Amino acid sequence: MSTVEEIAGLRVVQVAGAYYEVCDMCHGKGRLREYAHVMDGVCFTCGGFGTARRVGGTPEEVAKRARTRAKARERAAAKRAEKAAARAAGKAAQAEAWLTEGEERPRLVAWLKAQPEGTRAAGLSEAYTEWGALTEGQERFARSLREEETAKAERVAAGVQVPEGKHTVAGVVTWVGTEESYFGYTTQYTRKMTVQTEEGWTVKVTVPRSVEVEKGTRVRFTATLTRSERDPLFGWGKRPTQVGVMT
Repeated sequence: MSTVEEIAGLRVVQVAGAYYEVCDMCHGKGRLREYAHVMDGVCFTCGGFGTARRVGGTPEEVAKRARTRAKARERAAAKRAEKAAARAAGKAAQAEAWLTEGEERPRLVAWLKAQPEGTRAAGLSEAYTEWGALTEGQERFARSLREEETAKAERVAAGVQVPEGKHTVAGVVTWVGTEESYFGYTTQYTRKMTVQTEEGWTVKVTVPRSVEVEKGTRVRFTATLTRSERDPLFGWGKRPTQVGVMT
């Protein structure tokens, strides 16, 4: 392959009196070492020739082609920026219209934006930022989350919290699932459940093999409870005993 030249920003080689652009995929080599196991690494973009399209017969023609391409790129970039600005303006107008349709919506959006990252409310906030509005289902879910957080704050203010130590727990199963744990090279699968009590706090414990539970089952058991440092209304239970299903 001839020596690679750069004319007006284009990497070209001269072949049989004409200039050809160097292949962007293989950089003029015609082969890709990382794909040597596929057809001996032949570059599918240039067919193994190392060159792409013909860009001119003289350096002046190459420079003219480079300027034409640069102008085309500038026009395309300007058009993309114009479309992005139009989309942003439309989204802002949509968000303003959506907010003014309900008196509670501005406060709801402000509450969503104030929630920490990684929460369900933060996900709804991202959806609002992306689309400029919430669907009816998302709005209902956001309101339910706010009501849940308000009720939770009221319970905490009233002194409700997970008691620590050995206690008897009675409540409704709100979740049942399987969790993985690793001991050396062995993977163990343990069934867990979360139980919400009438007092308003929730505890997560292992489901004994002798008991069959599902979401909505009322259970009673005795376990050693540990309160979460981040959420006083959530805790973990160890070594549950006397587990029974209540009717």
